[in-house]
Amino acid sequence: MGVRLLSVLSLLPAVALLAAGGGCSIEEGDPAADTTSSASWSASRESVFVGVEEMPELHGLSEEEVVTIMGPPDSETALTLHAGETLDEFHIEVHNTYGPDDPTIEGRIIRDLQWDRDGYREAVFLHEPVPGEGWIVLESVRWSDNVAF
Repeated sequence: MGVRLLSVLSLLPAVALLAAGGGCSIEEGDPAADTTSSASWSASRESVFVGVEEMPELHGLSEEEVVTIMGPPDSETALTLHAGETLDEFHIEVHNTYGPDDPTIEGRIIRDLQWDRDGYREAVFLHEPVPGEGWIVLESVRWSDNVAF
């Protein structure tokens, strides 16, 4: 019987977020908190994913390209941006492009498409840089089921 160790790399995204003061946490009793479990930090759908990460390979793609790659989303919501309002923690990365104090963001729509996977979820946030010219991936996130925002 061999000893299985959790790859340190599997915890780096969550640890970095926590160190930066983020509100993401790995819940007690989950594989990421159990050093006897085997897990690997990987973007592959065939492996166990633990943690939080962006999917930069999707940034800048059209909605149609993302759906071709990932399949139809399991859910979709829309956010309306308002000057002077800060987004919730899950969507905070949108403020890297649309600052909360920028008056020109008033009324801008951000679409949040999500996919349920085995043991993790994926989301892309779409924006329309030029209204009427199509939706483009602005930000993305993949997080394991043991992560709470």
